[in-house]
Amino acid sequence: MDIKLRNISYSGGAKLAAVLIVWLGFLGAIGSCLFLLQNHEIVSASSYRETYSFRNDFATLVHNTVEYHVLQKSEDTIESSGESPQNAADRLQHLRRIENKLSATVNFVYYVRNTQTGETWTNLGSETADPIRFIQGQPATAFLNGWTSDASIPLFGNLEDMMSGSPYEVYAAVVDPLQPGDMFYDNYLDYTRAKARTNAAIIVSIISFILMAAAFVYLIYVAGRRKPDGEVVPAPVDRMYTDVYSLLVLIAAILSLYIGIGISPDVSNVLTVIFIAVVLSLDLFIGLSYVLSMARQIKTGRIFTNTLLYKLGSGLKAFLRLAFQGKVFKEWILLLLLGYGFVNGLLFVFLRDSYAEAAVILFLLLLAFNAAVVYFVARSLVALTQIMEAVKEISAGNLDYPLDS
Repeated sequence: MDIKLRNISYSGGAKLAAVLIVWLGFLGAIGSCLFLLQNHEIVSASSYRETYSFRNDFATLVHNTVEYHVLQKSEDTIESSGESPQNAADRLQHLRRIENKLSATVNFVYYVRNTQTGETWTNLGSETADPIRFIQGQPATAFLNGWTSDASIPLFGNLEDMMSGSPYEVYAAVVDPLQPGDMFYDNYLDYTRAKARTNAAIIVSIISFILMAAAFVYLIYVAGRRKPDGEVVPAPVDRMYTDVYSLLVLIAAILSLYIGIGISPDVSNVLTVIFIAVVLSLDLFIGLSYVLSMARQIKTGRIFTNTLLYKLGSGLKAFLRLAFQGKVFKEWILLLLLGYGFVNGLLFVFLRDSYAEAAVILFLLLLAFNAAVVYFVARSLVALTQIMEAVKEISAGNLDYPLDS
């Protein structure tokens, strides 16, 4: 039974299943990571009050409260300010927008007091006996007066300028627990749902990575083998030189990176998600095929010998060995070739560093030298051709074939 199970683990079906697990695990891990990346704020936030939307909404409403009750005050104040009709109309419209926004909130509460006149403004009901104590007991609060400010959440805008020197005290907070009916509650529900999805995405990414890693290690272990103690059988792709294969994989990776830079990882767009999944899947299969090929060649000891550079180096080494042994051409021909290269290099150096008159002479000398070499080589080749033709004729039985001397 154990032998049968071991043979099954080396079968093509088991390897195909492992490839599918690697692929699905890879997509699951990458998809989860992209989702977590787009919702990184929710992932890092331990509560709704730490999110940007909550902080921004709270700071905006505090600014609106100060602007409405301290700066703008009332429609009568704006109309009697002596401004131009257009400016007054713009300020009245802005005041009504703030008034509508404050009246639409359910969970944002404030209490404004004029310390000189004793006047107060609040959106808390009469059932709240001590508004200041109630507001200070909430987790998200803000306090401002003409000289200082204290807030559990960073505020923005020109609040200090609006409050500077004024006799007003402003207390504001978001009540806890939240009640339905405004943006704070709706955003809290969105945060709760998104937080649950991010927690699920973290679990999915961990499971996907573990499954992908386990299947990947299994494929490396059984790469090239069809039975436990069998020989490593190279795949057709292993015939490709490893350095050439590496270069092609690198080019594919650069192309994928270039494509990925131009794509926004918007997981809410279905077509974008499908396109990203296709590109990443191609990258995975190319990379997996490459790694498994390298694993098989490491097992067979061909990882270095099956390279184009190694083949070229071995060929050059063999050629030089034959050349210096006189099996390709005689030693004196090698010396002539080296001497030819040396003389050309020497003439070129003199030509580069010489003045105009000497340069012309050296250039003509260089041309004459190379022309002479070409002439003698051509004569030798013609003579060699004639000798080869004569040998061919004589070996065929034509003993009367004329050979010019």
